[in-house]
Amino acid sequence: MKQDLLLKRLLPHWPGVVFFQRCDGALESCGPNFQSLTGVECEAARNPAWFWELVLEADQDGLRRQIARCAEAGEAGVTSVFRIRHPQTGWILHLAEFRKACFNPVGQLEGYEGYWLDITRQKHLENRFVSLLWKETLGTVALGFAHDFNNLLTGILSLSEAYLVQMDANNPVCEGLALIKSNSHQASQLVQRMAHLYQSQSGSCGYLDLNTATADTVALLRRV
Repeated sequence: MKQDLLLKRLLPHWPGVVFFQRCDGALESCGPNFQSLTGVECEAARNPAWFWELVLEADQDGLRRQIARCAEAGEAGVTSVFRIRHPQTGWILHLAEFRKACFNPVGQLEGYEGYWLDITRQKHLENRFVSLLWKETLGTVALGFAHDFNNLLTGILSLSEAYLVQMDANNPVCEGLALIKSNSHQASQLVQRMAHLYQSQSGSCGYLDLNTATADTVALLRRV
């Protein structure tokens, strides 16, 4: 009796909801936080259809398979994570569930006992962490690509400079080589700025002659 009284006093302070659900889905008993968690009144939950109306359709098949495993799991029970739509707020909640099958003395399945726990905030934090981790990985890969691309540009720039030194200034190829050298240098600077941006390094401020930059770009586009 004392244990039952203690449990009754503690349940309102527990963040989850304990329940006993019949095989048809109707709720036979539940903890005091049931309505605040699900947005459904206890009386309405005695309707067998309430549960599957609450669970998101995308999660229903997986949850049904987990419930079907309860009879085989025995005392170990099964754990699941599924989403519901709160009927009053419209918010999507992530629930962690533990469910164990209950049998009568002759071995017939009577229903399931277990608990639901709201883990919505935890799921959101996990999703943010995965997103940040993916961005970090993508940034590292992009930095490696930028380094390799800058090495190729350095080779092009050095080769164009070597050919320019060896050629006569009146050679018609010199103008094209000069464009290659100039644009390779600009591309290399752009790659370095991108790398500095990823590494959170401050860049340098300066003035750019738009007339010269535009003329170089037009000359390059005219040739290609």
